Amino acid sequence: MQLHFRTSDKNSRESSRREVLILGPSLGTTSRLWDQARQSLDDDFHVYAWDLPGHGGSPVAGGAISMTMLAQSVLEIADAEGITKFHYAGESIGGAVGLELARFAPERLSSLTVVCSAAKIGESGAWIDRAKLVESTGLGAIIEATPSRWFSPLFINDRPEVVASMLAELETTDSRSYARLCEALSSFDAREWLRGIDVPTLALAAENDVVTPVEQASYIAGTVLRGKLEVVPDAAHQAVVEQPERVATLITEFIRNIHD
Repeated sequence: MQLHFRTSDKNSRESSRREVLILGPSLGTTSRLWDQARQSLDDDFHVYAWDLPGHGGSPVAGGAISMTMLAQSVLEIADAEGITKFHYAGESIGGAVGLELARFAPERLSSLTVVCSAAKIGESGAWIDRAKLVESTGLGAIIEATPSRWFSPLFINDRPEVVASMLAELETTDSRSYARLCEALSSFDAREWLRGIDVPTLALAAENDVVTPVEQASYIAGTVLRGKLEVVPDAAHQAVVEQPERVATLITEFIRNIHD
């Protein structure tokens, strides 16, 4: 499975000597999810960000998708760029992909940051129902309910242009690919093997996240062998968008502390 990815042109010659950080998106978003946070992250890392199948620049899904397939595709990006080891941070489904990377390719990860995600995201039946709805009627069927799931009420009120931009991006997503990803989420469950993860792991929760509440990040941090929990205040599920500087700072500080 080939995925589209972006890397920054900022200080490209200098950044090639920095540690690599690969960023994963949330369902219904693209690599642009991280753009504001990258303004800080690009100063410290050589950053790559990838798109899910049927999102942004990635080809549509040709069949069933699993977290393992997505994780293998991230490794293919790294291999193509000559990257042997990297830091990884992903939001929501992107975080689930990070957990999968830590399960079967821990030697490739210098650290893992899981943002607004969980070892088991939502209920399997609800994901299957959403997949059927989206595939039969299109993504318009879920647009109206999305802002309250993604953002805090204050952000919706104060930054309507950002909310509108992200909803427009969601509408351009390939509905069949979105449905296949819902099915992948329905079958993903890291709880049985989470205790075996021995990669330094930051579980980043958002204070007002109703999709993946704080206790789910706390479970990850408390179950992996080397976990740490941080909570981003005044943010909901798309914490990378609502509090980009805070998220970037927490990721950077976590990675620096690994080296200390």
